[in-house]
Amino acid sequence: MSVHRKLVTHFASSLMVVVMTDNACLMGVVSAEDWRYRRAALMAISAIGEGCGKQMKPILEDVVNVVLPFCQDTHYRVRYAACNALGQMANDFAYTLQRKFHDKVRGV
Repeated sequence: MSVHRKLVTHFASSLMVVVMTDNACLMGVVSAEDWRYRRAALMAISAIGEGCGKQMKPILEDVVNVVLPFCQDTHYRVRYAACNALGQMANDFAYTLQRKFHDKVRGV
């Protein structure tokens, strides 16, 4: 692995830990009135999960619970971002997501 890739992976891991453990920060963004903030938060969750699987796996249930309600958002771009995040998680955590959250995700 190149030095640049290691740096990006480390940065993404650090960012993921900050974002996902600071619920006040995350919830403030995803509950914003402006759809662009909600969409950005969901896209960040999607991107962070792609590079930080080991760090996200223990809090996957919390992440799924944050993302799922946005599949019913009033703005179509937020709904798309939520589906995108779920799709990325389905790709990154296929077995875990299917085994633990099948009924939740299927119900959306």
